[in-house]
Amino acid sequence: MANQSLLDLKTFKIRDWISIKIPTLGEYRKLKNISELVNMFTTTPSAHMIELDDMGIDFTQISDYEFFLKLFDTAFVKPQVLMTCDISDDDKINLLSTLQIIDSNELFDCVDFNSCYIDNENGLKTIKDIEGNQIIDEFIYMQISSALCEIFNVKKYKRKPGNNTAKEYILEREREKAEIAKRRNKQLQMSDDILDGEIVALVCHPGFPYDFDSINNISIYNFYTCVKQVIKKDQYDKLVTGAYSGFGTVKLDKLPEDKLNWLSWSSTARLESFLFFRRKNYGYSD
Repeated sequence: MANQSLLDLKTFKIRDWISIKIPTLGEYRKLKNISELVNMFTTTPSAHMIELDDMGIDFTQISDYEFFLKLFDTAFVKPQVLMTCDISDDDKINLLSTLQIIDSNELFDCVDFNSCYIDNENGLKTIKDIEGNQIIDEFIYMQISSALCEIFNVKKYKRKPGNNTAKEYILEREREKAEIAKRRNKQLQMSDDILDGEIVALVCHPGFPYDFDSINNISIYNFYTCVKQVIKKDQYDKLVTGAYSGFGTVKLDKLPEDKLNWLSWSSTARLESFLFFRRKNYGYSD
């Protein structure tokens, strides 16, 4: 994979025992659990500061990995554990039939997370399979999270208040925004609605080569790469138009170089750096 980029891949290898599937746009829209799985690995305590505060947990004192483990432990059903509970067999069957089991294989090539558990050996929490093999530790989680952010165009929400006063202010503002939204009965825009809008925008953009059917065949990473590229090209066109309009509102010599070059080299550079780091530190030949 040394000479490949995410543009070419259908899976991204993290370790021999775990790889991330890169679905097509059409597959992504049909898969039931994939958004929940991506969010579990990429969300942050800052994004859930109100819920954590209500639980008596300081969002600045819990790491992304610790928060992920809490989500993991509540998200995945452990049928083998349930079957050992002191209830009747009929009750066990009925309970299993009503539980919503998340299919981790929609996103990962690995053991089913529903058969995994969190181990706390020597004070280091890791996720292991039913045979005791380590599947995810903190560093592997960080690799998975970074790769998912790149593939699915996720930007992590981080807040780092400088002191307790700043932290209380941030929490107060977040609660005010949540209360205003609740009073107005305002529903947050669903990801499906945002995705549909991006699809329409791309298909209707001059020069975009895909229609509403064929766009479903490109990977989700390629789709978001196209979205970012179209936005960058439109911004470039507006800057150039402003510079040469004669009104003097835009000075090209005052703009940073990346604003004057609409070709997106940054994603390629980030990926090449990531692959180099992985090869150098972990001996991957790709």
